[in-house]
Amino acid sequence: MTQAILAGILITALLLQAALPSRRLVVVSMGAGLAALASSLLGTGTAPELLAQVPWDVIVILVTLGLLSQLFVESRLFGVLALHATRLSRAGPRRILLLFAVGMYVVSGLVNNLTALLLVLPVLLILFKLLGVRQRYVSWTLALVLVSCNLGGAATPIGDFPAILLLGTGVMSFPDYLVRALPVTLVALAGVLGAAFLLVRPGSRLGQTPISATLTLSTMGALYRNVRVERRRLLPPLLLLGCMLAAWVAIPRETGVTPDLVAWLGAGAALALAG
Repeated sequence: MTQAILAGILITALLLQAALPSRRLVVVSMGAGLAALASSLLGTGTAPELLAQVPWDVIVILVTLGLLSQLFVESRLFGVLALHATRLSRAGPRRILLLFAVGMYVVSGLVNNLTALLLVLPVLLILFKLLGVRQRYVSWTLALVLVSCNLGGAATPIGDFPAILLLGTGVMSFPDYLVRALPVTLVALAGVLGAAFLLVRPGSRLGQTPISATLTLSTMGALYRNVRVERRRLLPPLLLLGCMLAAWVAIPRETGVTPDLVAWLGAGAALALAG
């Protein structure tokens, strides 16, 4: 009975936060509070006992990375990077696939990959529309970009939640994780892209012409002509992220300067920058 009640509160909170995104913080907070109340009344565990099980070190790292991602978003970095990738590809379908997949792999290892993906996808979808590509190409490109995001997130200790959990709880240090995960994910990315280009060939037989490529690039340039990176907003979080990465790599956990402490100081600096 107790498990059914707690599961019901969890499911209700998940559904409500999805249905009311503007009230997500309120819904999640109230859901957690009601779950703690139900647990206390039913004798499962008190609020202090529940809070003692929360990995606060991991949460601090997650919150800090979220703040940095938001600062990067405000600088318009991701949209401008997507536009530069478009120009570099010269509107060639194969080059578009390769550049966006590799680009998302790199970005996903450093910031929130979902945030980056949501900001890059509009540029990619407009490209698809202008090029008039087939559904097969669209499906394969989006699939490969998503796979690249996941591989990039797994490549570093700050790319996704399981990796952050290992870093925050001290199971693995930042350098140890990089040594073990980065080469494997790079090989996996090369294998996936190689198989796609050699076996699937999603960019073949699309009928691309130099004129259509020129028109596509001109249209994209006109659509995003007023989009510029705000350097004053970009440089502080970029410098802050670099300092945090250097501290995570160079400072051993045994000194008492743990990854969550570095993130905590980074969060304070990020809040000061945001203000």
